Amino acid sequence: MALKKEQIENIIALAKQGELSNVGIAKKVGCSESAVRTTIKKYGVKKNEMKELAKNEVAIHIMENQIKTKKNEFNEKERALYDRTLLSEAQSANLTLNTAHSLMLKMNEFIHLDTRKEKVTVGDGVQKFEDIPLQSVDYVNLTKGVSELGTKMGIFQDKPQIQNINAQSTSEEITVTRISKNA
Repeated sequence: MALKKEQIENIIALAKQGELSNVGIAKKVGCSESAVRTTIKKYGVKKNEMKELAKNEVAIHIMENQIKTKKNEFNEKERALYDRTLLSEAQSANLTLNTAHSLMLKMNEFIHLDTRKEKVTVGDGVQKFEDIPLQSVDYVNLTKGVSELGTKMGIFQDKPQIQNINAQSTSEEITVTRISKNA
């Protein structure tokens, strides 16, 4: 006896669900157990396919949760590292600012006192520091030091300096002429 299309569809659906044995499917559909076996084999139905899919979905869900957990742990570690880096950078910046401030105070002291300390040998390897009046080279060095420190700290803007160049402007064009040091 040939199975009807509806019986074949029911056999396939019930076999995939995996809740009934072949005998149970045969009773429910109204056919022989051998017809169920033949149909399952003919259409390549995997028994318990739905249960396996459900198990796979559960396994996938578990893996997704594990990945989310690992990602959150990684993000927390990354945030902690980022926070430590920011703290370290802030501490370094603070130390740099304190050092720069100390240097500026010392330079200011030299300028106001109009003196600098110089090591002087007294004799027999004994040395002491004496106040020496500032000279023009000392003022130049102090000015450069203040300027460089201010520029590096972002207090002063670094302005490019153009030396030995004459620029002439007309309404039509700009002419730039370099003047050599020998001229």
